[in-house]
Amino acid sequence: CRRPSAEPIAKQASLLIFWNSPTTAQVTIEAQPTNISEGNDVLLLVHNLPKNPAAYIWYKGQILDLHHYITAYTVDTERIIFGSAYSGRERVYSNASLLIQSVNQKDAGSYTVQIIKQGDRTEGVTGHFTLYGVGVTSTLHTQDGQAWTVPVSLSALCPMFGFWHLVQDTHRGDKLQQIRIPFLPPDPADTCCTGRTV
Repeated sequence: CRRPSAEPIAKQASLLIFWNSPTTAQVTIEAQPTNISEGNDVLLLVHNLPKNPAAYIWYKGQILDLHHYITAYTVDTERIIFGSAYSGRERVYSNASLLIQSVNQKDAGSYTVQIIKQGDRTEGVTGHFTLYGVGVTSTLHTQDGQAWTVPVSLSALCPMFGFWHLVQDTHRGDKLQQIRIPFLPPDPADTCCTGRTV
């Protein structure tokens, strides 16, 4: 009588272990567009959503409580529920993404989507977007100490023959603007400073 070798069984077991470890993509949130200005819309797009989710719950910030609860979407009933942090400008979609319309300074920051899986298992992921333009000003200083506050985000500023050139990064393309300040002498040796205040 011949005994079966343990070697083929060990190879099969190791092969099963090797093939039994699938990699799952991590859920992420992408803000589209990534940089926005006041009054524009932002879509918080959820990537790598798990299969067969039961519901999605969106929160402002990273604290998952009723005070930060914006909205929820139940997949099987397609029902949308609004929370205490709902402003009327948010819209949740069936793919778990959240649209925030006409954003303002209070909207900037982080958002968390909690994904409720079948069987009451939950998974939370936090996304972040930055709002530009609201409350961001640049202060222009002259040599004699005068200052003007300009409601733009400045990348560069310098006097050129009596003109101030503002290069404004609008995140939709650069724009070059000229502002004429009448009491400056047309002297290219003038210096200037830039500053940002929020």
